Amino acid sequence: MTTPHDFDRNLVDWLDEAAAPQVPDYFDELLDRTRQTRQRPAWASLERWLPMQLSIPRPIAARPRAAWLLVVLAIVVALVLLAVGLGARHRLPSPFGPAANGLIAADDNYQIALRDADGTNLHLLTPNTEVDSVPSWSPDGTRLAFYSWPVRTAVDASVGAGPPIYNSPDKPIGSLVVMDADGTGRRVLAHDVQFATGLVVPAAWSHDGMRIAYSYRGTDNIAAIDVVTLDGTRTFHLVMGDTPSWSPDDTRLAYRVDSVGVFAVSLVGGQPVRVSRTAGQGFGFAGATWSPDGKRLAYYAGTDGAHDVYIANADGSGELPVATTPADEYWPAWSPDGSRFAFERVEDANNDIRYVVASGDGANQRELATPILAGVPNAWSPDGRYLVGHTITPDATKMTGLMLVDVLDPHASITIPSLATSFAWQRIAP
Repeated sequence: MTTPHDFDRNLVDWLDEAAAPQVPDYFDELLDRTRQTRQRPAWASLERWLPMQLSIPRPIAARPRAAWLLVVLAIVVALVLLAVGLGARHRLPSPFGPAANGLIAADDNYQIALRDADGTNLHLLTPNTEVDSVPSWSPDGTRLAFYSWPVRTAVDASVGAGPPIYNSPDKPIGSLVVMDADGTGRRVLAHDVQFATGLVVPAAWSHDGMRIAYSYRGTDNIAAIDVVTLDGTRTFHLVMGDTPSWSPDDTRLAYRVDSVGVFAVSLVGGQPVRVSRTAGQGFGFAGATWSPDGKRLAYYAGTDGAHDVYIANADGSGELPVATTPADEYWPAWSPDGSRFAFERVEDANNDIRYVVASGDGANQRELATPILAGVPNAWSPDGRYLVGHTITPDATKMTGLMLVDVLDPHASITIPSLATSFAWQRIAP
């Protein structure tokens, strides 16, 4: 039997034997060949032909990991700052449907002014050396369009000096102007224009914000409509029409032919289509408005003092009366989401009104309990909560403010002191 001590001693002997110097069998032959081989000349050395720093092997330097970490950190910080900047940037609302309520633009004392929705922080955007009126916001809330006239001089004793009146005898000549929401970037899109006398409605923005339609009187005093791009290029012209409004898809315009009716025309060709069938005259048919889905048009027809409100399909079929009471009723408008419908009902001989709100098809009408308001074009707030009207003096001779009529709770309506005759409410992203 082999003991552990014997095994250890044998293992040591084996290791000593294996570690002894070994000489290969071919060692003598290798030395003989070496003696017969000539030494390489010095000129054949690589260092004779290449710079020493290229031929001498260089130690591999460690990568500057700290520098790379700084670069990566800088990139991360830049991305974070970019994300924060994009988040803080003014987000644009959709051109369709409800939006959040932004600033209110109005023509206070014939200057374009902005204020918060509660009436505070009044800020004038245009100077008092001109007469500016009828502002309208672009659908994305980034620009304002308005009409501008020079201050009138006393060239006619029957007219006098001061701001022009739309239907005054001197037929004021003005310009269509666009500017950014902060008042900068002002540019004139049309000049030397006699805007429709007797009734001046806001310039109509296309829903993509790239074009504006407006109506005016030509040199022969015939109403006309132009569509211009934001550099002033005219892309469409129509004679014998006014108060244009865009279809939701921006392919058609609805407009009025005085004392004839409401028509719709394609901007890419084709003949105008008559939408209304009921007779009307005077201010009848002005300001026809599209339903948000683009399938219907609302308008008022009849004679002055006896107007009624109608809804018809955009192809001219299916005309139905919505309001046909003995009172004068006009200026219909759908809420931004199309679920509700509003119009004005005259309450007295001074043409003062209260709002009537109904379902989107005109049914379920209810008159809102508010003080009497001025009978002028109205508008919904972007969120569909309010209708905006003008308060007046007891003798109905002067406008005194803007009333934000709460359609859900008229007693919670808000009044903003203002001498403005027209207004527009900015749409912003929710």
